[in-house]
Amino acid sequence: MGYHPNNTLIRGLCPRGKLRKALHFHDDAMAQGFRFDQVTYGKLVNGLCKTGETKAGLEFLKKIEGRIDYVWDLVDEMHNRGQPVNIITYSSLLDALCKNCHLERAIALFKNMINRGIKPDKYTYTIIVDGLCKGGRLKTTRAFSASFD
Repeated sequence: MGYHPNNTLIRGLCPRGKLRKALHFHDDAMAQGFRFDQVTYGKLVNGLCKTGETKAGLEFLKKIEGRIDYVWDLVDEMHNRGQPVNIITYSSLLDALCKNCHLERAIALFKNMINRGIKPDKYTYTIIVDGLCKGGRLKTTRAFSASFD
């Protein structure tokens, strides 16, 4: 099946409030060559965001940034497993994409979020507008701004 006990352990620790243990285990397992699936990464990022540690969630995303396409797979797999991504996780993912100059992917993820019925909040709009402005995409920024005026 491709799953290792390390995935199961992390998935079990996160919803039980043992996020730090899960992150420590993740780091140790990665150092030993283990790999994790999208749902496991989703649990870690979502856990960080839900506990108010959005900055740590973004740092964690930056650690796995080398696999930016993984973000899209992560969102799809969580959705397919009945674990839809919430606005906090979407915002964190959008922020990571924008900060790493993946503006097309950020726009696509934003549209994906809307299509899945997740309504962006002011924080989410600020992330996308800021990323587009910093990326020199002023026309696109105006279109986003007009959509929530």
